[in-house]
Amino acid sequence: MRLIHFQKCFDIPEFDYGSLGEKKKLSRPNILLRFADDKKTPALIERTYGKGRVLLFNTSADTEWTDWPKDYSYVLVAQQTARYLAPTSSAQRNLLGGQSLKRGVNPAYYKNDAKLFPPEELKVPARTLFFRRKNPAALYQRLSYDETSMAGIYKLVMKKTSSGGGAGKDVVEAFAINLAPEEGDLRRIQKAQLMSAMPGVKLQVSRLLDKNLLTLTQGENKDLWKFFLFLFLGLLLAEGAFSQYLGRHSAAAMEE
Repeated sequence: MRLIHFQKCFDIPEFDYGSLGEKKKLSRPNILLRFADDKKTPALIERTYGKGRVLLFNTSADTEWTDWPKDYSYVLVAQQTARYLAPTSSAQRNLLGGQSLKRGVNPAYYKNDAKLFPPEELKVPARTLFFRRKNPAALYQRLSYDETSMAGIYKLVMKKTSSGGGAGKDVVEAFAINLAPEEGDLRRIQKAQLMSAMPGVKLQVSRLLDKNLLTLTQGENKDLWKFFLFLFLGLLLAEGAFSQYLGRHSAAAMEE
């Protein structure tokens, strides 16, 4: 991971909670991280607020104060922060790609023809979901959807019955499918890892570039510029020799 620079932050002084009196009791913030400056300025602060939690990142969310948004870790931290702050009731609505989307419903309150709309950018039609009745006697049935390999916002639209209070009324719930942290790993996958990730598939790994061949990457061969330099000098010499050749033939033709 490269070094991340923070050019500016808020100056957060120490607060005297005793000055609030007994009637205004506030939970004390928990300083999770501090900057490495002389004042040890808080960088990440957490405090409970009512039934929830609040996190303060002491910098800007864009590149005005820091270059962190340019680093791949920015997106991963944002996703993990959202999961950390999300209440338990919405935990099943923040999933990773490949995880099944599940929703327990009371069949007496909802019709058995829910519609699931994948992210708009995928440009795929809505899917109709039906209850999976593993136990017909159970009070709650389950709606599930497994094709969540693509990240984005999935919308589940269910229609209420008359027993549910509003026959035909649409109830819309959103599910966020996020990329797995492994998706940000740009290292080359090894053959053994690839084989274990795709069991039952016959794979043949071919090496396209030999170590002796020229490559445009900053890996094995770092002297590619020398090749192009000599090629350029060779073209200049060839052009000069060709010009002299044409000049001599033109002069001989004029003398004749």
